[in-house]
Amino acid sequence: MSKALVQGFGSIGSRHARLLKEFYDEVHIVSRRDLDISFPCHSSLKKALSEKPDLVVIANETHLHHDSLCSLKQLNFSGKILIEKPIPLLC
Repeated sequence: MSKALVQGFGSIGSRHARLLKEFYDEVHIVSRRDLDISFPCHSSLKKALSEKPDLVVIANETHLHHDSLCSLKQLNFSGKILIEKPIPLLC
């Protein structure tokens, strides 16, 4: 079973989730907000990764993209990652 995870559920996150539903069996959301939506929703990235997604879309606030990417690395996520907007290369 293929699973996708979208971190952030603003306008672009909701669009990604809706489009991913056509290609993945399950689409989960990570959001700080209490949402009344048809997608399974998680309050933290760590909890959401227990669903073992194949893909994570980082679509939260732009200034949090780098932190989200670092969190995925720290949590040993090894699947595909799509970052909604470019981030600066930090060496």
